[in-house]
Amino acid sequence: IVPILRAIGDADMVIPYVLNPEVRPWSRRLASRGFVILLNALFGLRVPYYNGLVVHKTDLLRQITIETDSFAYQAEAVIKLLRRGATYAIVGTVIAERREGSSKAFRPSNVWRVLKTVYLLKRRIDSGSAPALRAAEGPRAH
Repeated sequence: IVPILRAIGDADMVIPYVLNPEVRPWSRRLASRGFVILLNALFGLRVPYYNGLVVHKTDLLRQITIETDSFAYQAEAVIKLLRRGATYAIVGTVIAERREGSSKAFRPSNVWRVLKTVYLLKRRIDSGSAPALRAAEGPRAH
């Protein structure tokens, strides 16, 4: 968490990405990478990771509505804020290996809800019912 906290104030959002993905099972790495590639391609972005511990400016978060309760809530927030012109700093973080249990993210119902969220967000943006992109600064690495 320390690298994330150090970057607060450098941009509107601090977006962490995983420096040691090898601690996760290959299926989780593949799914995470695929999710990032899909979102970046659909929305024309270069965000390195969407599901980490993102720090947002509170006043900016209050300007958007999060319409999902799926695992894609963070991606929805990041995409909506970037479309409003928010800036972001990226910070590499090290994650711990899971010692017990397994991720619940890949249950069929969760996967379905995430895909539905991405579809609806893309549809809103393409229809013009989402705020247009303003010129936003690219990422600042830390």
